[in-house]
Amino acid sequence: MEPKHLKKLIVPKQPSLVMTTSHYYKAVMMAYGISHFYAFEVEEDVHDILSIVPDGCVDFLFYCSKDYPYASIIGTRLKASPMIGKPGDYFFGIRFMPGKVILPDTVNPNELVEGEAALMEFMKAEQVYDKIIQSRDFRAQIQAFLNFYVNCNQEKLEHLEDRNLGNYLIDEITRRAGNVKIEELGELTGYSVRYVNKVFKENMGISPKTYCKIARFQTVLNSLKWEEDEKDLLAIAMNAGYYDQSHMMKDFRKYTNMTPVRYIKSLEEAEYKNRLIILG
Repeated sequence: MEPKHLKKLIVPKQPSLVMTTSHYYKAVMMAYGISHFYAFEVEEDVHDILSIVPDGCVDFLFYCSKDYPYASIIGTRLKASPMIGKPGDYFFGIRFMPGKVILPDTVNPNELVEGEAALMEFMKAEQVYDKIIQSRDFRAQIQAFLNFYVNCNQEKLEHLEDRNLGNYLIDEITRRAGNVKIEELGELTGYSVRYVNKVFKENMGISPKTYCKIARFQTVLNSLKWEEDEKDLLAIAMNAGYYDQSHMMKDFRKYTNMTPVRYIKSLEEAEYKNRLIILG
């Protein structure tokens, strides 16, 4: 039986970033391969290290510092990983949907897994780069980036959703929230498992099996919101496609460095909902 969430879209989530600030701004895009834009300033009283969890996505991240500004292309992590940031730092980011980012020709998806590349080389128009780095106006930053990104990639964007094998594999795993065997993908496409793995890794930098695990984890992450969810961990695990609760707990610890119960408590302690500001 397919999980109930089959038709739902996985929304890539980075909860630690929200909990480092009193105002985490988010603007959902769902166009041009972009999931959403976000911006935040690290709180002065934050003592925990910023961390990012696996989400299968690529981010363009701008560190808008007056002294040492920079911009990076950040690939997905395979486990909870630290992120550089100190109190007072302001970040503006773009999170792309899995497999939907248009990268510079010099950047290979494999190189971005648990790594990053300089974005300045990609942002050849320094005026646009400076406009984003020097601003604290979230909407203005979004518009500046969109104008640049769309204008520079018009032809590639027209083919972003082409029904080639790479797109099909990514979309099918995402649509099923990771609940599909690689052998089944081979049967659906008429290709060997070996070829499916090869094409997928060329597009995502990770294996389809790894992305399936990340997609299931992100489904759980989006399901854990309230204290009451502590009582429903088995149901949440089963709905996400795990065989049992212990399997889900093992992945969750690996990807967040905490248990689901501790994660729920951290949301409550940080008053997570009050920090997240979604713009229309």
